[in-house]
Amino acid sequence: MFKTRGLARTLTLAALVAGATMLAACSTSAEGTTPSGSGNTGTSTSVGGTPPVPGSESAKELCAGKKYTVGFSHPSSEALAVQVVEEYAKKRGADLGCVKVLIDATTDLNLETQRAAIESWILQGVDAIVVRPVDPNALSRLQKDAQAKNIKWLTYTNHMKGQDGSVGWSTDNAGHLMADDLSAWLKKNYPKGGISGAVVGVSAQPTLSGQWDFPKKSLTSAGIPVVLDADCWTQECGLNLTETALQEHPDLRVFIAGSTDDAGIGAAKAFANAGIDPSKVYIGGMDGSQQALAEIQKGSYYKTTAAIKLDLLGYSIVDAAIHAVKQDGLSNMVTPNELASLADPAALQGLIDVYKK
Repeated sequence: MFKTRGLARTLTLAALVAGATMLAACSTSAEGTTPSGSGNTGTSTSVGGTPPVPGSESAKELCAGKKYTVGFSHPSSEALAVQVVEEYAKKRGADLGCVKVLIDATTDLNLETQRAAIESWILQGVDAIVVRPVDPNALSRLQKDAQAKNIKWLTYTNHMKGQDGSVGWSTDNAGHLMADDLSAWLKKNYPKGGISGAVVGVSAQPTLSGQWDFPKKSLTSAGIPVVLDADCWTQECGLNLTETALQEHPDLRVFIAGSTDDAGIGAAKAFANAGIDPSKVYIGGMDGSQQALAEIQKGSYYKTTAAIKLDLLGYSIVDAAIHAVKQDGLSNMVTPNELASLADPAALQGLIDVYKK
């Protein structure tokens, strides 16, 4: 077995693109509601009940005759999934007719352009800012500046102390979905073992660890040795690590891409290059990227992904921001994951169609 945590990094730590997380229960503190088992573990500034389903409230219910401006900053706006989320956030604002959504054009996790966009929004006096910070510490001053002007500060899958709300999805739930599916596949295809597995994640993002820890437990519980345990979130490292692992462990048949689907796409190329029968391989990933969903639909090496409903995630950016402004305790919103596989072709097609709208 070889472990390469911290070594299989083709980007800087600042360049971690994490698909973060939340669907588990919410615990209530004196400061607000905290989604547990999630990428956002902070608190809002008021106490409330269970937030409504994103996109379900009318303009009258949500805005009550007022107009709002919300800024959304994601440092990887070049990513297709992020662009889809942004479009759904803008659509939600337009459909409501009472919310203007501003989008930051930051790409490649550029801290300086993200900082500049947020500074401009603070000067404009927007009502709320929803941000996936490149570096939470580097944006802490801007958070204080915004909140001093009564601008609500919400995070997107990367907690910041004192935030006014959050949006995301449940890492633990995603990991459990994958683990259960993997266990069933192993029981059916390799009841006596005889294979090995690989699990990759992002050790620098411990709030996401449920996405790879739970599938790893399924492997060990089934007596399947984990011969590759590494940091990897790109197609390049997924390909390279899997090719190397197959040379040392020709019985490798399971690959869990615990941070994003991209690593799994790379691993699939490695299995194909090795001429291994797709029906004998299980690749599972996270987020539900368009490419991963297409691979699953083809019946290839990719068997499943814990997909995020990107339309609801986009709606939640707007809805959570307005609830933060209203201080009604409903500003922590969790988007559910859905296991995408050929077991439910209609649901799989529905997730693919989200990218076409």
